[in-house]
Amino acid sequence: MESNAASGGDAGGDVVPAEISGWLAEADRQRDELRVMVDEHDDEALRWRPEPGRWSIAEHVSHLALTNSGYLDALEAALGEARAKGTLGGPPYAGSFLGSRFVRGLEPPVGRRFRTFKRLVPADDDAPIGARLAAFEEGMDRFASLLRDHADVDFGRARMRSPFLRLLRLTLAEAAQTVLAHNRRHLWLADEVARTAGFPASGGA
Repeated sequence: MESNAASGGDAGGDVVPAEISGWLAEADRQRDELRVMVDEHDDEALRWRPEPGRWSIAEHVSHLALTNSGYLDALEAALGEARAKGTLGGPPYAGSFLGSRFVRGLEPPVGRRFRTFKRLVPADDDAPIGARLAAFEEGMDRFASLLRDHADVDFGRARMRSPFLRLLRLTLAEAAQTVLAHNRRHLWLADEVARTAGFPASGGA
């Protein structure tokens, strides 16, 4: 069908469905947005915190890398299991009521803020900004590879548990959308840091 056509990579010779191609394009856009944000500021600005208890831009980057790693481990296992079981098919991908609400709740603009799980709180260290950004970008490379390599899996029928909220079951489409929505959330929050009064002016890294 025309709605399944896409210009992305393939899995087993099949064209990547348009919905997955859209996720891949959004992942690329997010990489570009974060890199531009990092390149616009020096280390002092990127490590600046608006107030105690709020993260710097650098810490938002580290948090994204940590969170994405957990989601991608779970997504990789679920995709492999779906392939092994023959849970194959294309869009439109079915969704779930709770999963859809969960994804929408992550989207910016950010109103309600949540306490972060301890294991996802970025370390208070002097890790180079470049290393933090590289960890995020490596995660997004992995995200793209998983989607392309498993594009024949039915992302609506196959499901997985959230790696952080064990009672929450997501379709694999919702899991992919969770990664992207969570990225958008923290890109918005990082930009909010840069728009806060007192943010150090810099001429670029």
